[in-house]
Amino acid sequence: DDPAALISQIEAALDQGEIDVAMALWARLPEPMRRASHDWASGAQARRAADAAAQSILSDAMTKLASGDKQ
Repeated sequence: DDPAALISQIEAALDQGEIDVAMALWARLPEPMRRASHDWASGAQARRAADAAAQSILSDAMTKLASGDKQ
């Protein structure tokens, strides 16, 4: 749980688009580092929520297209 190693792993996860993994790694950082990066974490959580909402909309649209629903 070396902070430098965790930050490197967080960056690698973000480069791969794995926000959930990055957030899990961020949670393992020492408290002072988490406090200092709180704004980043808030933004990452908002991005995760936006991604989930977009996926939900896409799934709903695909379901409607597959069923022939014109609405």
